[in-house]
Amino acid sequence: MNKSIAEKISEFRKLRSLSQQELGEKLGVTGQAVSKWEKGESMPDIMLLPKLCQILGITADALLEVPSAVKKDSCMASLAEYAKEVGRLEATKQAVEVCVRATDARMVTGSATESSDGISVYADTDDGTVISIIYGADMLSKLKSQSLADIKKVCDLLSDEDTLGVIAALDFCKGISAEDIVKNTNIPLEKVENVLFKLMKGGFCDCDFDGKYELGHSAYALMSMLAAIFFTTENGRKAVNSVTKNYTV
Repeated sequence: MNKSIAEKISEFRKLRSLSQQELGEKLGVTGQAVSKWEKGESMPDIMLLPKLCQILGITADALLEVPSAVKKDSCMASLAEYAKEVGRLEATKQAVEVCVRATDARMVTGSATESSDGISVYADTDDGTVISIIYGADMLSKLKSQSLADIKKVCDLLSDEDTLGVIAALDFCKGISAEDIVKNTNIPLEKVENVLFKLMKGGFCDCDFDGKYELGHSAYALMSMLAAIFFTTENGRKAVNSVTKNYTV
C-alpha cells in the first residue's frame, strides 16, 4: 500500500530521531504545524519542501509520490481524452505498444485476442514489438472475403528469400542505402534493387532524397502477417501467453 505524505513525514522524522518540535525549529515553523502535517490536516508550504526533504533524507519525488490508484485514474482519464482526438483504434494500439515495451520481455512475449469486436495480436520479439489490431465485425468480414489473387501476391512476396532478407535489413526510422543492404545481407546488388523496387511499388518501402531506404507505413501490414505466421510455429505457440475467444450474444 502506498503511504501518504503525512505518514512519510512522520516515519522519516522518527527515523532521524527528531521530535515534532525539533523538526519544526529546523524548518522555522512550530511543532504544532508539523503535527498537523502528520495528521493530514494540512500540507507543508511548497517553499519548505527542499529543506524538509534534505532534513528527512528523502527525495521530493519519493515524498510526493502519487498513489497507484490515483495514477491509474488520471492515466485512464488522459487516455480517454486522447482516444477522442486520435480515435479508439489508434489510442488502443499505442497504449498496448507502450505497455508491452515497458514490460519485461521474459514475462510478456506475445498475446492474441479474438472476439466479436475484432482481433488484436502482438509479439514482443528480439527485433521489437509487432502489433496488429483489427477492429469491428465488418472489417473481419472483409478480411475473410479477400481475392485469391491479392492473397497470392503478398504470399509470393513473403515467400521469396531475397525479399525477406531485404526486409530484415530495413528499419522504420533509419534509412539504409542499397549498397549497405548488400553488405549486410550478401545479396547481389541487382537482386537488392529488384526487391526494393517491388517493395516501393507495393507501398512497403520508401526512398529519401539521399537514396536511402526505410520501411513505409504499409510495411506494418507485412509485420502483422509475419507475426501471425510466427504464432503458427512451435516457438510462436510457446511465446503466446493467451489466446481467448469471447463472443458476445
